Amino acid sequence: MSGTEPHDHDLLRAAQRLAPEIVALRAQTEASRRVPAALAEAISAAGLSHMYLPRSVGGPEASPLTAFAVIEELSKADGSVGWCAMISSDIAQFVGWLEPIVAAEIGHRPVSFAGSLRPMGRATPVSGGYRVTGQWNFASGIDNAQWLYAPCILMDGETPQMTPAGSPAVRVMWLPVGAAVIKDTWSVMGLRGTGSQDFVIDDVFVPQSFTSFLGDRPYETGPLYQPRMIFTFVFALNSAHALGIARGAMDAFVEMALGTPRCNRLLCCGSVRRCKHR
Repeated sequence: MSGTEPHDHDLLRAAQRLAPEIVALRAQTEASRRVPAALAEAISAAGLSHMYLPRSVGGPEASPLTAFAVIEELSKADGSVGWCAMISSDIAQFVGWLEPIVAAEIGHRPVSFAGSLRPMGRATPVSGGYRVTGQWNFASGIDNAQWLYAPCILMDGETPQMTPAGSPAVRVMWLPVGAAVIKDTWSVMGLRGTGSQDFVIDDVFVPQSFTSFLGDRPYETGPLYQPRMIFTFVFALNSAHALGIARGAMDAFVEMALGTPRCNRLLCCGSVRRCKHR
């Protein structure tokens, strides 16, 4: 990524600048069941899809409070857009556990991530890495992502490897989206525009260096990557998403209350200011 990556104070301004475009595209996002590609590219270019990406590889490494405010702003405009930016930024935080040369390769341009926290794949050790097979669900934003975060159970033949604690050993595989087959499974009502499809990986080789485990010591040393705090920062953004949707609903109610009863702005004109029926 370039050295022009936005700083904290630029990220919220970018979210506020993009909000009218996000609102204008809400119907398209809902109908297509994904964030429109051009909008996703604008969000990524503004740094909003990878706010927790380490500064050492050109990312914003945004403070949690800034990321919270950004996700709230995006979610106020469209809950699906805010959700995708949240998931992608959370995964960007985990780049801090990758070797620096690999992290730099993944984060060398405006980037978006998709994946899962659940180990729904199987990784068999081979020379230099792993052979990976599995199917993961709820991969929000995958249609606009470049990289996948795919946790796997490590296998010894047909048997899971076990940790000293007696649980299956797990390791995350980082793969380009092109290595997976996206399955169109996301036919829902709530957060319809997140495009949270399944993805399938069928016997794909992943180099050892493109794998990570959050139980290991991170390569990054900043506060965002402290093992005892990572999930605090991850799940705090869920609250921002919920608050943003609530604020958007309140604003929509006020607009409807101030408008004329002939026009339902949520389904017709989208905004009192653009209403054709006043």
